[in-house]
Amino acid sequence: MSVLEFRQRLSTIPIKKAGKYLEKIAFDMSVGPLLGVNESPKEYYDLILSLFDNLEFCSKRGAYHFVSIMLTDFNDLTLEQQDALLEKCICNYHLFTGDSFRLFVCDLIAYEYCFDVAIKAFEEIELNNTIDILGEIFVGLDILLRSFGEGTKEHLRIIELCEKIQNR
Repeated sequence: MSVLEFRQRLSTIPIKKAGKYLEKIAFDMSVGPLLGVNESPKEYYDLILSLFDNLEFCSKRGAYHFVSIMLTDFNDLTLEQQDALLEKCICNYHLFTGDSFRLFVCDLIAYEYCFDVAIKAFEEIELNNTIDILGEIFVGLDILLRSFGEGTKEHLRIIELCEKIQNR
């Protein structure tokens, strides 16, 4: 299926059963490049990146499946796409409705970016968002915390951010 066909399918998301509909599209997109589709994976990833700016899309049940694609295929993204993805995750965090979407975003940041980039992203998200949508950051911070020994500067920086969020 072509990027154009995926774009068309994504423009007609049903109100009812949106989760299943989006799950099916995400699955088809994740295997499309593997099935010898002529278009480059870059075009698929660019389409997914564009979805992260769409408030209507981000509020749909099942939209998190597209974050999952980016998490699974992260190493196939170009450096520009990786940078754009991080920027969209930070700047549009407030658009991401539903715990699952934000959890996948925090997992993506924690698992796929180096510590300095990830912690700066979480600090920026904390700074620019209200407390009611920051709970999922703790999952990402926990992932980072498990990577560093107690008392290291990284460990202390993570604890500091956790305390800052808790004391808001």
